[in-house]
Amino acid sequence: MKNNPINLNNNPLIILGAGAHAKVLIDILKICGRKILGVTDSNKQIGENFNSVKVLGNDEIVLKYSINEIELVNSLVGLDKKKLRLELTKSLENKGYVFSKVIHPSAIIAEHVIINKGVQIMAGAVIQSNVIIGNSCIVNTGAIIDHDCVIKENCHIAPGVTLNGGVVIGERTH
Repeated sequence: MKNNPINLNNNPLIILGAGAHAKVLIDILKICGRKILGVTDSNKQIGENFNSVKVLGNDEIVLKYSINEIELVNSLVGLDKKKLRLELTKSLENKGYVFSKVIHPSAIIAEHVIINKGVQIMAGAVIQSNVIIGNSCIVNTGAIIDHDCVIKENCHIAPGVTLNGGVVIGERTH
């Protein structure tokens, strides 16, 4: 990967949302040795154990931390949460918070790939040469993105999807 550090500054993480996708992200982050402070979810009890991680409260808890001491991971997924995912990300980025990249160690990523901020690449994904992945995208389990594809901002490439070379996926596409 070209100029794409997986961890921007290796600060502890707060995961926004405590649903099924958060469980997968927690596993990846633990494999990668990242420290997770907790998850946010207004539908769960503060202090509750969620997949071996503590529930911190709702998303507002993030504002108690300095932008320099934490990184964020957005776990909101699904067609019904796409707008909320984008709004939450933009709102916190506008306050200076950084969204960490999450990349499973089993993902195969060619040398000449651009992976922008907040991107999540799951287990078994394959990303070939000259691919560009926009901010806040998810490349889910086993997805294959072949050469010269462009994935615009806030897209979700679902599990097992295969994109042939030269495909362009527009913003906010699932």
